[in-house]
Amino acid sequence: MSRPLRIQFPAAVYHVINRGAARQPTFVDDEDSQAFLDTLAEAHRLWQIEIFAYCLMRNHYHLCLRTPKGNLSRVMRHVDGIYTQRFNRRHRRDGSLFRGRYKAILIDADEYLSALVRYIHLNPVQASIVKQPEDYRCGGATDFILKLRERQAGSIRRRLWGRSVGEKHFMSLCCPVTRSRWRGTTKRNVKARSSAARRSLIG
Repeated sequence: MSRPLRIQFPAAVYHVINRGAARQPTFVDDEDSQAFLDTLAEAHRLWQIEIFAYCLMRNHYHLCLRTPKGNLSRVMRHVDGIYTQRFNRRHRRDGSLFRGRYKAILIDADEYLSALVRYIHLNPVQASIVKQPEDYRCGGATDFILKLRERQAGSIRRRLWGRSVGEKHFMSLCCPVTRSRWRGTTKRNVKARSSAARRSLIG
């Protein structure tokens, strides 16, 4: 039986997750994490994807991204495939690194996007690795907070002048969230908020 096709269209936004095969580590150290981020950067240069949030845990990752060209499958084939090659070469192993096809959830409501960004950044807090999301070195919370502070510091015209459409949209959706509201986002209430706002794509 063939696998269902993914829903793909220009400017689609997704929550992408993948785990290590048999829950094995996918990021052993900071060098592995940097190699994954470098691979994401390559995907950005090739297909102009926009990364709204990311978190690299020991045996899985979370991404929130937009695909301007409507080509999620091609993007993730590059990200997972090239990173697996680099991981295997560095650790002198072979075979699959991830458990299989990544899971992608289509985000079709702005209010869920804001909650999702908080949820992704809070993963290491929920796992009791750090107390504040910005203390986690393998997540994007620090960049998020810098954008928040920049937004709060200036006028609408000054803070948006010269920014890309993606950056403007990201800031308008996510920056109203203050640090005092980090704790208000958990896996349970993110799922509750998203029940009417997303469609799960079979991974």
